[in-house]
Amino acid sequence: MPIGISTLCTFGKTFQTLGQYGDIFSPVIEIQDDWKDWVDGKRAKRLLEFKECHGVEYTVHTPIIDINIASANDRLRELSIRLVLKSLDHAHRIGARLAVVHPGARSPLDDYYPNTHWSHNLASLRRISSYAEDLGLDIGIENMSAHTWSFLQNTDEFKRLFDEGLPVKLTLDIGHAHTHHLVRDFIEKYRNEIAHVHIHDNMGNVDQHLVVGKGTVDWDWLGKNLSFGSINGIIESVSMNDALASLEKSRQIFKS
Repeated sequence: MPIGISTLCTFGKTFQTLGQYGDIFSPVIEIQDDWKDWVDGKRAKRLLEFKECHGVEYTVHTPIIDINIASANDRLRELSIRLVLKSLDHAHRIGARLAVVHPGARSPLDDYYPNTHWSHNLASLRRISSYAEDLGLDIGIENMSAHTWSFLQNTDEFKRLFDEGLPVKLTLDIGHAHTHHLVRDFIEKYRNEIAHVHIHDNMGNVDQHLVVGKGTVDWDWLGKNLSFGSINGIIESVSMNDALASLEKSRQIFKS
């Protein structure tokens, strides 16, 4: 499992500090395509030049800030979908092979009109996956953490998604799964559906993005049970120092 790094650790200033990534031996970089780090034409050109110079592979994390592809408000949902589709264009433009997509979120409306948000979520993911397929991109739908309104937090919800026949794979977020104590469950049930992995730690309650080994994730078990050849593992940390520490530790655990 080739292990790389997400630009989450420089989020908001990635293109002012892009040179830092050239000093890191990372075979893959996941571009957080959002907010101040939105990939426009000029930035796409810079990323292609960086890729040629350093021989890296890219994956892209599509926008998540203020995005809800399951919104019951048609205009907000449509805008959210369009921003994700635009990000898929960016991913294609910089030669990424995979894009990470967050599911939508429910609201109290579901208490009165059950499945309203889920139906929108499903329709939006169909549209997004079809667009990605036309671009030749794989997408990985990310499992979400506890204490949020997001869909797809557990294996039962993913079964419901897969049973609908969507041509999508799973981005297994280890930290998110650990907030539900479902890391083993995800791997044992959906090993063949995992296309991408996010790597970070926490204490088993809330999403903290701790350095690998600083929380309570069972990394010994993962080191023996998580091996997917060319599937990328991506370090998600909130600072460069934490990212580098997690990168070193993860390479030891997964012998990458």
